[in-house]
Amino acid sequence: MMGSRKATLILLCEDTQQECFARYFLQEWGWENRDIRAVPAPPGTNAEQYVREQFPKQLAEYRRLKCMGWNIRLVAIIDADTRDVKDRLDALEAKCREQNVEFRAANEQVAIAVPKRNIETWIRYVLANEPVDETVKYGKLRYESECKESVEAYACACYANALQSYPNSPASLLEACKEFQDRVL
Repeated sequence: MMGSRKATLILLCEDTQQECFARYFLQEWGWENRDIRAVPAPPGTNAEQYVREQFPKQLAEYRRLKCMGWNIRLVAIIDADTRDVKDRLDALEAKCREQNVEFRAANEQVAIAVPKRNIETWIRYVLANEPVDETVKYGKLRYESECKESVEAYACACYANALQSYPNSPASLLEACKEFQDRVL
């Protein structure tokens, strides 16, 4: 893993677009790419199910490394799809109970971001800076990296607590920003 530096961030996500979005976001918050260990769903799997099933395992790994003195964070990203953000959080908590892993505590640096409907909704918003409908399924980008500059600008505004410069932000994106402020910083 990280060797003697003992600082890392585990990024559990559904796909490479979520990973790309999160990496650009986190890099604006000072994280080095080499300090982010991504755990995306393997191609051809049910990505939402993968994140749900891996979350308790990654949470246990986070706690193990924390006990060893690591300066570590865990970030999980799971699309809401047609469900509510709360439904996804409840599903992660239920999976933890099922695997006998206590759900994240208030003092743990474990953030959960739930894009509604999916990460493409957030990307559409930050690229266009105009209202989006969180129930609409927006198309994928041709290249995942096309969102870089817009995500970086949004990450800066989130970090500076200046989201008023982004009117009509999707509710799930505002929740994720607060989650990152409270649990990743």
